[in-house]
Amino acid sequence: MLILELFTMPSLGSLASEALIIVAAALVLFLVFSVGRSLIRFIVGLLVNTILGLAALYLLDQYLGAAIPMKAPELAATIIFGLAGVGTMLILKVTGVF
Repeated sequence: MLILELFTMPSLGSLASEALIIVAAALVLFLVFSVGRSLIRFIVGLLVNTILGLAALYLLDQYLGAAIPMKAPELAATIIFGLAGVGTMLILKVTGVF
């Protein structure tokens, strides 16, 4: 019983405790929306970059005959880096390194 008394908060006035709850809820909502918005923006940008990279890889293979193999490492680079990954693989293919 003594341990429970140590962890209980002292009684504030009802107005002060309600104000504290409202301020805490507003802070939590602000953090959720600010972090959530930037996270959604990041995910959408990553998806667009991935789709553009995969489309460029397909177009290079089908219409220009770049013959970049569609294996797991190449697809992983395209998914992660998008157009920059495809451009790097194309440069490596043209110079004979890849």
